[in-house]
Amino acid sequence: MNPHPPTTQWLVSKFRLVQRGRERGKNNEPVSTQAGLDQVETEVVDHCSHLFSEEKEKYRRTARLAEQGPVPPVSTADANEEVKGACARMRDRVDKERRDLESLQRSAQQAIEDLKEFKDDHNLKRDAHVPKNLTSSLGILAALLVVETLINGLFFGQNMETGVFGGVTYAALISIINVGVFGLLAASAIRQVYHRDQSRQFGGWLLLLVVLVAAVVWNLAVAHYREALPPDYPPPPEVAESTATGVEPEIAGCWRGETDADGEAICLLVNNWFSLNGFQSYMLMLIGLLMCGGAAWKWMGMTDLYPGFGRMERRRQETEKELLDERHELLTRLSDDLQNAVTEQHSSFVDPAGEWRRAMEAHENLRQRHDSLRDFAKELETQCLSAIETYRTANREVPQRSEPEPAYWSKPWRANWEMPAKPSLDGQWALWDRNRAKAESENARNERDELLAKLRQCFDKQKKEVDDATRLRFENE
Repeated sequence: MNPHPPTTQWLVSKFRLVQRGRERGKNNEPVSTQAGLDQVETEVVDHCSHLFSEEKEKYRRTARLAEQGPVPPVSTADANEEVKGACARMRDRVDKERRDLESLQRSAQQAIEDLKEFKDDHNLKRDAHVPKNLTSSLGILAALLVVETLINGLFFGQNMETGVFGGVTYAALISIINVGVFGLLAASAIRQVYHRDQSRQFGGWLLLLVVLVAAVVWNLAVAHYREALPPDYPPPPEVAESTATGVEPEIAGCWRGETDADGEAICLLVNNWFSLNGFQSYMLMLIGLLMCGGAAWKWMGMTDLYPGFGRMERRRQETEKELLDERHELLTRLSDDLQNAVTEQHSSFVDPAGEWRRAMEAHENLRQRHDSLRDFAKELETQCLSAIETYRTANREVPQRSEPEPAYWSKPWRANWEMPAKPSLDGQWALWDRNRAKAESENARNERDELLAKLRQCFDKQKKEVDDATRLRFENE
């Protein structure tokens, strides 16, 4: 924005030049022997000189910025040293992690070899079935446990003084045994049945039979225990005989009183295996067996049916995942090192063509500012001279002035302000042209691209070493 000097009217008004000229004229001031500017004229000239000095200082600040010159480019030697340092950091990072990577690779490779040997020994041609997430299976097992606990609690609560709350305590223990013990044992037995070794198969069938019998006996005992709780069943022998209820003597003989339901339940189980006293007792036994079967089904689905196959496959997956996670973390850090080094090269890159354009633009801007300062000085001088002449005219025209005017009034006032030197292109930019700037820029970009290519080669080399250290050989290779 070009500055604007004050107008003559503004100066006349600010310094009251007409009024003061008349007043001083009445007093015959300035005297004819006045050698230079009087007090009023000096005030106006000082003010104008101050305005010029301010604009001149603004121009000088602009000139100092323009004279700072181009940003010095990073030398090729320094840039090469930075690249060597980045490559050394990437190499040191890989060397530091190499031992851990090789250890993880050996563990993962050993797991692969063990799995292959296991499949060959057991004539397995398929892959192992191992669920990736056991959350759903564990959730279903927990649901079975909760559901059976609540159902058993309702059944027991009807025959207990403490109601449902007291029944849940007993029901929780029963559910844990059905779901957590018999279900798991049944699943283990079924897996043994799938084993290729006949002795293991026979053992599996035998264990499965034992588990089934134990589960039936246990749930019968639970049903008999429910019946042994108050209200009093079985009835005391004397009550059974007096009421002619038709209760068998063995059942009546199981009476132990209201405080010994455990003994009564065992007696009823021994003497009346499958003879229960009501529909709810049969339902209780059936629900317990169903929960055992459901739990066995979910336990079986948590790993492969073939014994040991799922464990071997899970070990392979875990060791391989640990290796791949470590590899991914190391490659991520290497990639960060590469990106930081590339960013550093880009930030330190100085484009000669861009610097040449900046120098030309700065010179053109400075030249325009110099022309603007020159025009400002001329206009300011004109306005100041006009204001001074207004003051002198008002002084002359006063009738009371009898003293002749000073001799220096016969010549117009002229400013002696010193203008800054006209800006010129100095140094290297004075010798450049657009074509040379483009050529230098092309050379600089080629050097930068070579350095970036070296960085990527360093990264690729270290990545290859990481790949070699973490490579696994699978059975189909």
